Amino acid sequence: MNTDSSFLIVGKGLAGSVLAQKLYFDYGIRNMTIVDNQQYQASLLSSGIMNPVTGRRIVKTWQCDTLFPEAENFYKEAGKTFETKFIEQKQIIRFFESIKEYNDFTIKTGEKAYQQYISEEKQPIEANLINNDFGAGNIKGAFLVNVKAFLDASNTFFRNEGILINEELRLNNLQFEIDKVIWQNKFYDHLIFCEGYHALENPFVNKLPFRPAKGEVYIANIPDLPQERLIKKGIFFLPLGDHLFWVGSTYINNDLSPEPSEKGIQILNEKVKKAIGNLSFTIERTETAIRPATKDRRPFVGAIDHPYKVYIFNGFGTKGVSLSPWCATQLCEHIFNDQPIPAEIDVNRFL
Repeated sequence: MNTDSSFLIVGKGLAGSVLAQKLYFDYGIRNMTIVDNQQYQASLLSSGIMNPVTGRRIVKTWQCDTLFPEAENFYKEAGKTFETKFIEQKQIIRFFESIKEYNDFTIKTGEKAYQQYISEEKQPIEANLINNDFGAGNIKGAFLVNVKAFLDASNTFFRNEGILINEELRLNNLQFEIDKVIWQNKFYDHLIFCEGYHALENPFVNKLPFRPAKGEVYIANIPDLPQERLIKKGIFFLPLGDHLFWVGSTYINNDLSPEPSEKGIQILNEKVKKAIGNLSFTIERTETAIRPATKDRRPFVGAIDHPYKVYIFNGFGTKGVSLSPWCATQLCEHIFNDQPIPAEIDVNRFL
């Protein structure tokens, strides 16, 4: 492994921050520049939930048996480095939307592959406050990552190291030699784009099948709703303390505007009313972000222009907190040890 390699990273949302952390602390890279002038909007709006069992069909999240242990270890180690707790294990109480969901969940509790993640929930304390026509189940293998705290700590560290530069990188200011990328008269061995949905403006990668999706959430005050566990009833109710909840989110395609959409607000209102019925609540604010989702709901990882060692690390959609640590390891092992990138995430599936 060549720790003298130099890296230019464009973008420092969650994906870029995780990758920089891996390169610096796990692979010993010190010759690195991170350029970012965005507010990493999607990352800051992230709930930080790592949910191992999802969907109406009650199935395990893709590769969760591999992804979750690596993510847990990554955020714990980052917490030791920055002396801040970034991750904690949580329970999710899931209220079912149909008798089929209830039956499917109950069957899965008896399957060995699911027993570490789910269990039946006979009398949830939240049952009298949530519209509860079909019962509930307990998801016990979930985690919650404090994304904002991680990003703030990472930014402070890399800025103090002189690695993070808050400015815009204009692509026409990049120059290329056979084995080098040149920016501001400095030579780099590797250029990695981690720009989130802003990749749509980048001619190096904007031909890839991104499917960005707007997400809207409420920050709501719900005084009578218990705050011990995460609640899932069509949408998530994530307790923030002092009776505040992160409530969401929507998934709106074909709308990249920064403002909340009329359609999204309507969906949120309908789902909140369906979930908590007559409980009083006050909407403190509405927040919006654009997720960098992809056509097949798998990230884009790997080289996009081999002669110049240009890479992409993007497309994590709603699962960046769980996907990005493992994917960062795959990219680093590919760069330093010539290991193949797993086909499911390899960007070359679309090149």
